[in-house]
Amino acid sequence: MILYIFIFVWTYFGSKLYMKTYVIWPSSRLGIEKRRRSIILFIISIAPAILVSGFRYGIGPDYNKIYEKIFLQIESKTYLKTALSVEKGYEYLNKFVAIFTAEPVWIFFITSALIIILFFCAFYINSEDSILSILVFFICGLYFDSFNGIRQYIAIGITLCSFKFIKQHNFVKYCIGIVAASLFHTSVLMMIPLYFIKKIKMPKTIFLCICGTAFFLKQYILNLIYYIISFIPKYHEYVVRNTLENQISFSTSGLLLAIISFLVMLPVEKEMKRNETGKYLFNVALIGIGIALISGFLPFAERILYYTKTLYVISIPYALNLYRHNQNFAKYCYLGMIGAMNFIGTVFLGWYAVLPYISFFDK
Repeated sequence: MILYIFIFVWTYFGSKLYMKTYVIWPSSRLGIEKRRRSIILFIISIAPAILVSGFRYGIGPDYNKIYEKIFLQIESKTYLKTALSVEKGYEYLNKFVAIFTAEPVWIFFITSALIIILFFCAFYINSEDSILSILVFFICGLYFDSFNGIRQYIAIGITLCSFKFIKQHNFVKYCIGIVAASLFHTSVLMMIPLYFIKKIKMPKTIFLCICGTAFFLKQYILNLIYYIISFIPKYHEYVVRNTLENQISFSTSGLLLAIISFLVMLPVEKEMKRNETGKYLFNVALIGIGIALISGFLPFAERILYYTKTLYVISIPYALNLYRHNQNFAKYCYLGMIGAMNFIGTVFLGWYAVLPYISFFDK
């Protein structure tokens, strides 16, 4: 755990230093030189997070049984459209890496770098407080989640970068970003209809009552989900093998994170709903609570929650920026509660399965 704490601290202070030298559009030779130094600082600040993630070995349930196998099959030209088949973007990324090396560790290094760069670019582009976004990224466990949800986190990183098009009310460019993200994980296509929730008034009491009703009707809903999934080739196998239930588990951590994050937004609900960006972030947070509540019977709920909880890197700074009083108190309470929850879960309950850390060089 000391290694992870080190990279959190390094990235935090490195990013603060980077922000002090950040230059958007240099207009002179001096500005270009500052921009060059700024880029170097950016690389230095994120390098440890990339190295630790990229050179891990066997960490994440899908490391050996899916991602390592896919790369080895592609490299040896034995890759078939089987249960291991993946989206074209990820497939071609593997093919590109396989041109230069036969060692699987490098696909993990490249994808780790891609995820970190996409997320951090999204922080600097879209967040009201990019340093706070970085803290949320690490403390909420999103960094650890990316060890396993590799394809999905690449897709989410692209989606977060496309968030600026929601603020600009540019639906076409937003769709282009989501379609590009779907080349790595098709589930991200669900984010296209979510674009329109920024125009919807979603009463929280009614929404939570609907979630409660869904809980009591869970068997009927589960049967409907089974029926729908049976028509989707990628997931049909779960129905045929009767293993869909293995993808169902109540997400205690997801629910706690959703509730605590929502409580930060609740005092400034009216302010958030005054514009479409705030309304979008508030509604997605509410949906996150709903998904976590019904995760006990919703297949792949943990993976669906990736899309709601990763938005906290933008919504928490957005909400806290609207506080007129006690902003720092609310921020430190939030980080303290989430940090304590994830520390206990990671160290004592085995969340994320990232301990002990094993590097590729120690395998």
